[in-house]
Amino acid sequence: MAQTVFLQTQILDKDIDSYERVLESFSYRLSQESKEYNENLLHSLDRLPGKSKTIKKTSVPVQESTKKWRNICDTQEQITMLLYENGLLVDQLDHLSMIDRLDDIGDTGYEL
Repeated sequence: MAQTVFLQTQILDKDIDSYERVLESFSYRLSQESKEYNENLLHSLDRLPGKSKTIKKTSVPVQESTKKWRNICDTQEQITMLLYENGLLVDQLDHLSMIDRLDDIGDTGYEL
């Protein structure tokens, strides 16, 4: 029994390592694509007539950019959870108001 649990733990640990590598690779690619997109956008803006001088090129290190993307994803996840919880509360309120309406219908003062 202990051997099976140990092997399952080892397998799960290996899976977690694999997912971490995939996530880091995705994060790096996303960061690079964002950097390239930003550079292309700035290049396109430079070619526009009457271009704005307020946009400055930034050389954000990859780690900083990755942290920003992670923060954005974390914030998006928190917002999603809040929306889900709010949806549940709205459903509960709707259910309670429906019960209240049914009670009001039952209290019309008419006897059957």
